Amino acid sequence: MIAIIGAMDKEVEALLNLMTNIQVVDNSLVPHYRSSFNKYDIVIAKSGIGKVEAAYTMTSLLNLYDLELVINIGSAGGLQAGQKVGDVVIGNSFMYHDLIFNYEDPLEDIDRFDFNTNENNVELMKSSLDELRIRNWIGQIVSGDQFIHDRKQVEFILERFPYAICTEMEATAIAHVCSKTKTEFIVIRSLSDIAINYNSVTDFEKYLTLASKSSANACMLFLHKWKN
Repeated sequence: MIAIIGAMDKEVEALLNLMTNIQVVDNSLVPHYRSSFNKYDIVIAKSGIGKVEAAYTMTSLLNLYDLELVINIGSAGGLQAGQKVGDVVIGNSFMYHDLIFNYEDPLEDIDRFDFNTNENNVELMKSSLDELRIRNWIGQIVSGDQFIHDRKQVEFILERFPYAICTEMEATAIAHVCSKTKTEFIVIRSLSDIAINYNSVTDFEKYLTLASKSSANACMLFLHKWKN
């Protein structure tokens, strides 16, 4: 069984539009959909926005199903120069940008919360995006319970995580749960806005649908190739 998780309705809808024989599962833990794609049984769920919602959804699905792989898709704000709306980020490292310790060196202990994913899956996802001719980036995704849209927020994040390539609100929580349960996972984010441009609210609302479609298409091509 493979689980695909998106945070918002548009992200889930983009996936469902690519599938047939969809079954609605009105589970008391987490409502979700079941379908099949290629040779895989698929579970599709909307986590809701934020770290707690994402961790709850991830844990609930693990309690319901024996999951071989978790794919987390969705949107994010870019943090590096040269990025454009519609580019896709593949996460290979995941950290919380809003996890702050009251120590003299607040970064000394935070390395315990750096989660990594399977390099082979990262490369497979990159090849899928290249095949779709979607510009892509590989790197660190940072998560927090904030929508990042102004200069002070961006500067705070990049001071602590200078190599982070996007910021969003769920990926690290999903990576955290998967790492603790030794569940294979891959995370991609399509850039719906570029946070360093400081016009993120307008761009996010305008480009969310495009970002969701890019993530969904890449996800489906990845599944065509995975373990084949």
